[in-house]
Amino acid sequence: MIQRIQSIFLLLVTISLFSTYFFPLSEKIVYKNENNITTIKEKETLYIYELAYQQYISEEDPSAILYPRPYILILIFIAGGLSFYSIFQYRNRINQIKIGAINSIIMSFTISIILYELFYNEVMIKNTFDINILISFYLIFTALIFNSIANRFIKKDELLVNESDRIR
Repeated sequence: MIQRIQSIFLLLVTISLFSTYFFPLSEKIVYKNENNITTIKEKETLYIYELAYQQYISEEDPSAILYPRPYILILIFIAGGLSFYSIFQYRNRINQIKIGAINSIIMSFTISIILYELFYNEVMIKNTFDINILISFYLIFTALIFNSIANRFIKKDELLVNESDRIR
């Protein structure tokens, strides 16, 4: 029963979540003003694994240490592991639905934490820059959509099995 369509969607969830590790999450563009002309001073690309391991001191305020945030990477890998585990729970569809619901909650929580870290915490440092969200963030959204589609097909299978049991 691994060949079911929901297994393909769950595999896409797993691939999307684990590939966020290799693609950039955001890009910070710092501007400089000289003679009333705004130019780009530098571009800094942020990856998920940098959120987990990077610890540095802010250049503008040396007393402000930006701590690493490994919980984002841990949440992404837990969600990817749950979706991979859910593929092999095809005999127990109710358990698969529960795992899918928990996985959706974890991914939504991860998205909200990433948005908080990108926009609110960076604003607290008081830099003048723009943040562009890149492919890794959208991969988490894609995984959330694939997870909801997989849950819909799992529920459809469960209803079909319950109807056939009622006919007997």
